Amino acid sequence: IDEIGKMEMYSKKFKNCLDALLKSDKDVLATLGKYFVKDYKAFGEIIWLSRQNFNDVYEKIMRKFAKR
Repeated sequence: IDEIGKMEMYSKKFKNCLDALLKSDKDVLATLGKYFVKDYKAFGEIIWLSRQNFNDVYEKIMRKFAKR
């Protein structure tokens, strides 16, 4: 999902779909605005991305999804 941010949360339809998806058994990779970390951290791992750790994060994500 690109992205879960302030503008997207104005849409009730988006919020309902997001909640249904996160409660499902589907694997989800999403970008998450920093203001929503507290609301969604219970649904899975939060990985902070920066220019310095981009390659490490990329490899970590690829390993996680390759196992599925």
